[in-house]
Amino acid sequence: MATVTRADLTSAVHRETGLPRRDAAELVDMAIEAIAERLSAGETVMISGFGSFRVRHKRAREGRNPKTGEPAPIPARRVVTFRPSHVLKMRIAEGRADSGNETWVGGSGAAIGTGSRGIDSFSTSNQKRDSDDTDR
Repeated sequence: MATVTRADLTSAVHRETGLPRRDAAELVDMAIEAIAERLSAGETVMISGFGSFRVRHKRAREGRNPKTGEPAPIPARRVVTFRPSHVLKMRIAEGRADSGNETWVGGSGAAIGTGSRGIDSFSTSNQKRDSDDTDR
């Protein structure tokens, strides 16, 4: 299985846009930082055609030490979850690696899609949809 790194993303942006590598790296860093800031603020980040990142609040609970079996408290915490879009789910189910809008990155064989309009934008939302409120 291949892993796409920040350097791979930078290379893809560099090749697709013609920006100097330094500017491409700055663009990738700015996008990642914007996503991280929104998630830290508890907002949902939706990337069209890719999926949604959400912050989920997990309650405190009682766990067990697997080695000794003794009860161990697990504190409340916030975690990031990812829900893929239906477009991404379909691409994965079909096993498609190329839809004509990708750039192959690095030697990993992983593809980064830029979509028909260039690099996809992302939006944030504080609103929850009824179908997305399930706590699994």
